[in-house]
Amino acid sequence: MTYQQKQVALQPMETDIEPGPLPFQEHCTTVLPFITVSDEDSAYALQVAPNCDSAMLPQGIENLEGKRVIEIPVFESMTHYLMSKEGADKRLTLYSFLNDLLRKGRLSGIVGFQVLNRVINRQVCDFTDFRYWELDRQEFIADISVTLTLKSKEGTREWKGVLVCYRGFTHQFYMTVEELVRHTDRAFEGYVPLDNHLIQIFKGYQIDQEAELMWIRYKLQEALTNPDKRKARDLAAAM
Repeated sequence: MTYQQKQVALQPMETDIEPGPLPFQEHCTTVLPFITVSDEDSAYALQVAPNCDSAMLPQGIENLEGKRVIEIPVFESMTHYLMSKEGADKRLTLYSFLNDLLRKGRLSGIVGFQVLNRVINRQVCDFTDFRYWELDRQEFIADISVTLTLKSKEGTREWKGVLVCYRGFTHQFYMTVEELVRHTDRAFEGYVPLDNHLIQIFKGYQIDQEAELMWIRYKLQEALTNPDKRKARDLAAAM
């Protein structure tokens, strides 16, 4: 999950805002409307809503006109990550594996004809499909369909296969490429398919570590030693 900055327009109220009792419906829909920040790359959006637990308008509300920059969470799919700028090092691992097969002469044996390419790069290699399969709570298999445009004695030939990768979240996200094959049938082998949006499952001590890092990252270090300072509202405001 990453964060993107979005600008939202702040519309001024018709009258000055003063704390005071208001009807519940007016408090929620007229004075403090919901603000939905949409994102074209994600089905998720952040809704900023008033606290409707009481009928009192909260203190400290200012009547402003302009724009405000906020951060919203963007849930990226595993495929999007691998094909994005952030996943460039993982794609480099795939190219390195293919070029290693080429240098050792093993690529010709896999595809069934002599390959005359000097290098495998993005001009002759296209990743066309990504399928994920469960291994355990921390690791999974990624079958990446690949189309190679290869030179041979008979001319240019197109070959399709699957790069089999092992990935996981043991300490940090990692990926290893195991083999290049013509096809796979994981469902027949009994593997459980995974959704494109993969979320790391933390153990208890990892959750504690992440929670401590969040208090530090958003400059609320006092919460580490003082339980009274661990307020979710303060953390959300800092984020």
